[in-house]
Amino acid sequence: MNWILFTLLAVSMQTVRTAGQKRLSGHISPILVTWVRFGFGLPFAILYWLYLSYTIEDTYLNIDTTFFRYSLLAAVAQIVATFLLVHALKLRNFSVGTTFAKTEAIFTALMGFLFFQQPLNLLAGIAIFIGAAGTILAGLIKPYRAILTEPSLIYGLGAGLGFGLASLWLRQASLSLHGNYIYSAATTLITIVSLQVLISAIPMIKNPVNSIRQLKHHWKACVFVGATSAAGSIGWFTAMTFQTAAIVKGLGQIEFVLSILITTFYFRERISYNEWTGMILVTSSVCLLLFVS
Repeated sequence: MNWILFTLLAVSMQTVRTAGQKRLSGHISPILVTWVRFGFGLPFAILYWLYLSYTIEDTYLNIDTTFFRYSLLAAVAQIVATFLLVHALKLRNFSVGTTFAKTEAIFTALMGFLFFQQPLNLLAGIAIFIGAAGTILAGLIKPYRAILTEPSLIYGLGAGLGFGLASLWLRQASLSLHGNYIYSAATTLITIVSLQVLISAIPMIKNPVNSIRQLKHHWKACVFVGATSAAGSIGWFTAMTFQTAAIVKGLGQIEFVLSILITTFYFRERISYNEWTGMILVTSSVCLLLFVS
């Protein structure tokens, strides 16, 4: 049950963070937006880790080279995926890129089964593919052949692959600590985010004054993105320590249903036939996942 609650936390925070990133990407470069997610998120992640350090009795962790190796791989994969997703948001037809970024669940399931010895029963696999198909179908606003020529398609698939790999590697890093699951996830989080802050800052070295000026000018939006990013990461990291990454990402597709409900009942906007069909598929996928898990 814990992994479900943490996944729902991650989904809600990710929805809000993505909206914040999209707004911020209209004012600063994709590279800087990518850094904001990590740089402004790290202080919140550290506060969470310190809180757990004082409230959890057993804080022993087996930190070795395996942990740092998986942490570094996850950090790099997530940086690349975030950059590709932010770049897709800046393109004219960004919906194609963000839609195909939802293939993350499929990539996670396939790679986890083939390369990470993460078991996946038939029903769970079917549920994940149904959910991914639903999110992709809902985002298809163009004919199939037209989509294949969109540059954002490559960015979306690349982001999906990157996020999938990051999910698998961060789970391996957290489990290698052999400690309390919640504390292990928090330790993995601050380690990976610290690496991401350093790595993603490298392109900013060329013009640090301009970067600092932009961050200072949009500091409120940056803090918002950082806080929601940290909260979302706490949810994802902890959920994927308790449960396999594929199952967690499968349940995470409920984000699409939430966005459709907000569009319908809050903004009073009409949704398309594809979106209704996609919502039904994703809802069915989530129900099946919860049943088999």
